Order: sequence, then C-alpha cells, then structure tokens
Amino acid sequence: MRKRKAAAVCLLVVLLSTAGCWDQQPIDRLTIVYALGFDPAASDGQMLHLQTVSPVFERDARTSRELMDAEGVTFDAALQTLQRRSNARLVLGKVKVVALSEELCRLGIKAVMHQLDRDYQFNTRAYLLVTEDRVADVFRFTPQETERIASYIEEMVSANTEQVSAVPLVRYVDFMKKLDSRHDNGYIPLLSIVAEGKALQLTGLAVFRHDKMVGKYDQDETLAVMLINGNLFDKAYTFEMPDSDGEIVTVRIMGGRRRLTVADLGRAPEIEIRYTAKAGYLEEHKLPEKIFEPEAVAKVEKALSENLTELANRVMKKQQGFGSDVFGIGPYLAAFCPAYMQSVDWEETFPRANIKVSVDIRLDRVGIRQD
Repeated sequence: MRKRKAAAVCLLVVLLSTAGCWDQQPIDRLTIVYALGFDPAASDGQMLHLQTVSPVFERDARTSRELMDAEGVTFDAALQTLQRRSNARLVLGKVKVVALSEELCRLGIKAVMHQLDRDYQFNTRAYLLVTEDRVADVFRFTPQETERIASYIEEMVSANTEQVSAVPLVRYVDFMKKLDSRHDNGYIPLLSIVAEGKALQLTGLAVFRHDKMVGKYDQDETLAVMLINGNLFDKAYTFEMPDSDGEIVTVRIMGGRRRLTVADLGRAPEIEIRYTAKAGYLEEHKLPEKIFEPEAVAKVEKALSENLTELANRVMKKQQGFGSDVFGIGPYLAAFCPAYMQSVDWEETFPRANIKVSVDIRLDRVGIRQD
C-alpha cells in the first residue's frame, strides 16, 4: 500500500512539472514576426531602419499583414522602440526571411548579424536576401497571389533553390559561418522589384568580402558560381551554337561533380577546378533533324562545355578582382595543405592565384521541341 502511495505521489509530481510551458501566452498577446528588414537610417543620429512583417489573425481585420518600422543606433535599440509601440510581445522565433538592402550591405552588416545571433529567440534557419531596392519598399509590395509578403518571399526562395537551382540557398546560420571564417567569404541571393514595380524577382547574387558587399552577379554568372562550387543540381541553360545562324540550344544540367587539383603552391598557386555533369535537352530551335545522331550530340556537348568553361573562367577572374574567395578554395587548402596556408595571407594570395576552370558536359538524354 505504501509503495502505491509513493508511486502516486511521484506520478503527481511528474504531471505537475510537465503540465505545460511555463511562459506560454495566448496568441492574441503575441506579435509573431515573419520577416525582418534592414535599411540605413534616414534620420541623423541613427544608424539602422528596422522593418518587420507580421501576420494578422483576426477575422475582421482589414489586412492580413502588419508592417512596423523603427530606427535606432543598433538593432536592439530599434527593436525596443517597436516593442514600446506594440500592445503585444514581439516574437522572433518564427522569422522566415531576413532582408538586407544593398545600400546597407555596402556599408557592412557585421553588427546587425551578430546582434541577431545574440537574440535567443531568433530563428537562425531564416533565409537571407539582399534587396537592390530599399527593404521598406519590398515589404510594402503586394503580390497578386497573396498579401502575406513574408510567406510569398519564402516560397519564392524555396522554389528557386530547392526545386530548381536558379540561385543558391543561403540561410542565416550558413552565412554566419563564412562571416567568421579566416579563408572563406559568402554570397546572398539578390531580390529586385522588376516589371515597372509589378513583380519581385531573384536576379542573381550579392557577393561579400567579410561583412561588406563588393559586387553582384547576374543569372548566368550565378549559374557559373554554383557550377564552380559544385552545387548546381537542376538548372536550365540557354546558349547559341558557335558558327551558326542563330541556332539556340537549351539544356538542363541535372547535377555534377567538382574536383579541385593543386598543381603548384607558391606566391601564385596553380589550381585547377574540373566540373563534370550530365544534362538533357529541353528545347532546340532551328537545329537540323540529325541532332539525334551521335556526331551531332557530340558537337553540342563540345559547344556547351566550351561555352560554360569560358563563362566559369570569366566569373573566376571577376571574383578574384573582388578579392574574396567564395568557392571554398581557401578552406580546401587549409584542410589539405595546412602548412602552406599558415605561411601565406590567403586574402592577398587568392587574387593573384592562377585558377583554371574546365567544364565537361555529357548529354545522357535527348528530346526535342521545335518552334
């Protein structure tokens, strides 16, 4: 009998200790932030303009989203200003998107990134984006499909990265690793308002050196960046056949493999990056019917490989001009040639390195659609 009473007391203690969250609050007393945006402040004495997007759950609400903004010397100061204006507690645990304006990125984003990192609520898996326009303008944009701009941008990034690799997926936690790296630098997808203000579009990449944006890439150059990094897995590419009368071919690169080889280490190291992949035709315009013959396929493979090789080497030179390694070469050398990396300053060595990229594409499936 005593054992049963003791067991009952223990069970009661366990049930009381696991009855629920100690800090739970009704949802109508919370402002759940889905998107954070940062612009340089317009007011004197302030540094940062913070914009937030939160969903509105009331059935009789006139809008499905709430926009709030404030300025401050730091992110914490701006956030505190927002909290004082709100009748509900701001919650950052559900943030889906963090948008940083190009203007702010040119100045440097280390302070903002580290302040977010210190906020225990913040969702470190949030997507990062750089906006060519002010973030405030992007967040006020209303897509035809929905008023929920934060969810719309999240779904756009997901569809363009996880389903079709138009741009690389960059989460806050991934960029932070590069921000604090000795040998590596990062990039962030670039979002723009296009079609005379009627649409949002992922237009390429913003490239960083440490915490400052130093350049940008268009869509074809973005493909080359992903190819050099070996993370291109499902991407359509259109090019014109050489020495032809406007013959256009579009292929879908279905994934490939990168191999990095070090030929020589010195003041100007010699490095080769080789990318091999398979692809399948999507469309061929004005191509002869003999395209199905092995000789014609080999001709297209050669032209495609040469075209992408030229593009990749042009992007590599452009990146060396930016002075930041976003291709993982520094971390590779640090892992396999540690003595060399300890003897050089990689930031000074990378721009003068002799880096050659070669691309070899094989067409394993052939289909055709003629206009």
